[in-house]
Amino acid sequence: ITTASGRRVRATANHPFLTIDGWQQVRELVPGDRIAVPRRIPQPTSATRMVPEEIVFLGQPLRSAYRRDLSLAELDRRLGLVPSSVRRRVSPSRGRAAVVAELLADEDLATLARSDVLWDRIVSVEPDGEEEVFDASVPVGHNFIASLIFAHNSGALEQDADVVVFIYRHEYYHPDDIEKRGTAEVIIAKHRAGATGTVEMTFMPDFTRFADLGRDLA
Repeated sequence: ITTASGRRVRATANHPFLTIDGWQQVRELVPGDRIAVPRRIPQPTSATRMVPEEIVFLGQPLRSAYRRDLSLAELDRRLGLVPSSVRRRVSPSRGRAAVVAELLADEDLATLARSDVLWDRIVSVEPDGEEEVFDASVPVGHNFIASLIFAHNSGALEQDADVVVFIYRHEYYHPDDIEKRGTAEVIIAKHRAGATGTVEMTFMPDFTRFADLGRDLA
């Protein structure tokens, strides 16, 4: 997916991105649709020291996202545009949208006008082949920023998979508990063609290997 602001992200066809009408999968998006991106990024909670060469690189002008002959007002007009689904009610200006929202007591419109979400226009959605993918989940909020674009937890692998297996190491979360030190639980949580259950095994960290615990735990 490529947006008008120059953002690019690679995702599976069923991965959801936030639109004005809610979360929609990539396969449902077309050029002209608008997806949510952060209008600004908060300062980091911790600082990272950078070498002078990196600082110089960050100071270079951005040349690829927009034409240099566009004015700042034009850039703000393009990026701050209210999505087409609400354009029939208000002017594209965020300031005027806030005024209209107050007059109409329209909380949804007020949220659009004052939020830090920028509705970036999609300019292209192109297939990019097939490759192995992995699930990504954020427990709080269930969404995250990927390539400066808001993305939802995928969650599709657990839903679509025939078998779902988890590995739980008690000592990782409870290092002071010596009773289960060196063990791991292999949890078969989903199996379309068979039984589910838990198997306790020995974990050998020096070899990153799991072995038979050596006793019947049935």
